[in-house]
Amino acid sequence: MTQEKITQAMIQAAGLGTRLRPLTLKTPKPLLRIKNTTLLDLAIDTLAANDVDTIAVNTHYLGDQISQHLSSRNKPRILISEEESLLDTGGGIKKATRMLDQDKGVFCLSSDWFWEDELACPYFSLMQNSWDPNKMDILQLLIPKSAMRLTSSSGDYDVSSDGKATRSHDKNGHYMWTSVRVFHPRIFEGTPDTAFSFLECLDRCENKNRLYACCMPEELDAQWHHISTNEDYDAVTQHFDTHV
Repeated sequence: MTQEKITQAMIQAAGLGTRLRPLTLKTPKPLLRIKNTTLLDLAIDTLAANDVDTIAVNTHYLGDQISQHLSSRNKPRILISEEESLLDTGGGIKKATRMLDQDKGVFCLSSDWFWEDELACPYFSLMQNSWDPNKMDILQLLIPKSAMRLTSSSGDYDVSSDGKATRSHDKNGHYMWTSVRVFHPRIFEGTPDTAFSFLECLDRCENKNRLYACCMPEELDAQWHHISTNEDYDAVTQHFDTHV
């Protein structure tokens, strides 16, 4: 396996957060607080703890708040990719990734997840050690549906014994997508500069047999929470309020 240290990342922070209104009427979803941090800072701090030194963050809705919040950080280096019009997941990631090294792998994740193991999270290190750009275009982190105890789950993928991921179109797969992934920027070759979904890149890599996955073992009893609705946010914040 070709070992390549991943030192750059992209965080998705441009969404409207409509399903979290009224919480997001005045606060962008990435700046919502859980426990002692924001969703965005948890993502940044975890990446920094895993040797990432440059992060591109895309912004749109209430983007000035996000830029101002990030201006107080000295490390890692933060690059802001502003979107005048939303470019969807694929277009937004493509635009932001142009600010990074086009010859190296990129960590990528959305800012609407919260993981309870915080900076001790071993899975980012696992992905660092598993990434092989010679045979992979995308390496994604998947979690068993059993890890989703407070927020809803879906069976997005199944994984073969050799680590290749297959999307479950009927959502009956064993594993759920976490948004955490490593990709090589070449996946955007031939894609438009307008809005498009990152799912198109995932499916194309799967068809080329270059979509792989790292899976959390169920025995680790890890708990991740997808903050998508008011019910999700209330369940997770209440969980920590009652576990002080």
